[in-house]
Amino acid sequence: MAQKRTQYIKTATGLEKQLIASAADIVEIDAITGLEATNVQEALVAIKDIADNGGVTGVKGEAESTFRKGNVSISKANIGLGNVTNDAQVKRSEMGVANGVATLGNDGKVPAAQLPSYVDDVLEFDKKASFPATGEAGKIYVAKDTNLTYRWSGSTYVEISVSLALGETSSTAYAGDKGKALAERLTTAEGNITSNDGDITALQTRATNLENGTTAAGKATKLATARKISLTGDATGNTTFDGSADKSIAVTLANTGVTAGTYSAVAVDAKGRVTAGSQIIEWGTSGQKEPSASLAVGGLFFELVE
Repeated sequence: MAQKRTQYIKTATGLEKQLIASAADIVEIDAITGLEATNVQEALVAIKDIADNGGVTGVKGEAESTFRKGNVSISKANIGLGNVTNDAQVKRSEMGVANGVATLGNDGKVPAAQLPSYVDDVLEFDKKASFPATGEAGKIYVAKDTNLTYRWSGSTYVEISVSLALGETSSTAYAGDKGKALAERLTTAEGNITSNDGDITALQTRATNLENGTTAAGKATKLATARKISLTGDATGNTTFDGSADKSIAVTLANTGVTAGTYSAVAVDAKGRVTAGSQIIEWGTSGQKEPSASLAVGGLFFELVE
C-alpha cells in the first residue's frame, strides 16, 4: 500500500499545513469494511445507494428481542431505561460527601459518619481501651463491655455513670452469675417441694399423731421421762426405769410378827407365810415350874427336878 503524507510549510512563526489540489478524475482509497469501492468515486456511489435504499435494515432496543423496520419509534423502555424518570437524579459522586446527599446503611439509617456532631452525641465502643486517644467535648462515650458511660474532660475520660461494686454487703451489688445460679436452685427446690408436698403433709400428720399418742410408736429406745416402779404390801421395793437398760428391784418382805427362831410346829397362812410358831417339847430350867408360851398345845414340858 502506498504511503500517505501530509505536507507542511515552514514559516517565520512555525509550520503551516499545505493542501494539494488534484486534477485526477479517480483517487484510490484504502479498503473500507462493508464497502467494495476502491476509489472515491465508487465509494460515493455506494454511500448514495445506501442512503437511497435504506442501509438500516432493522432497529432493536436492548430490552427488545426482535428487530423492527420502517418508521420506528424508540422509547426508554425499548432500550432498558423503563425505570428512569424525568425527576432530578443524584450523581454517585455526590453521595455521602460534603455538600452532597447522605446515603443509607444496611439498616436503612443514615450512617453516623454522615450526621452532624450534635445529632450523634452518644458513641459506642467495644471497650474503654478502644476510645479515641483524644475525645470530643459534648459527646458521651459508652464502653459496651461494662456498659459504663464517660465524657471527655479535656485531658481524660471521666465516668459519668454510677459504678456498682460487686460484693455481698449492703452497699454492693450481688454478682449476676451468682444470682442467676441461686435463682435456678430456688426454682428447682420449689419444684421439688411442690412435687413432694403430699408426702410432707402426710409425714407431718404422722409425726403429730405419734406425739399426741393417737398413733402408737412402733419402737423406741427409751422413755422420754424415766418412771418409778414400786412394790407395796407383803413385799416392798422400788426402782426407776426409762427402758434404756434392764432393771432389778431389791425386795424387802414385811414382818409376820413371829420371832425369829426354830420351832417344832408352825402355823402357815394361805400365802405360805409363818404366822405363829411353837415347841412340841420344852425342857424346863432350874426353878422353872411352868412351861413358856412357846410350848404348843399338846406339847410336852419336862420340869427340872432339883
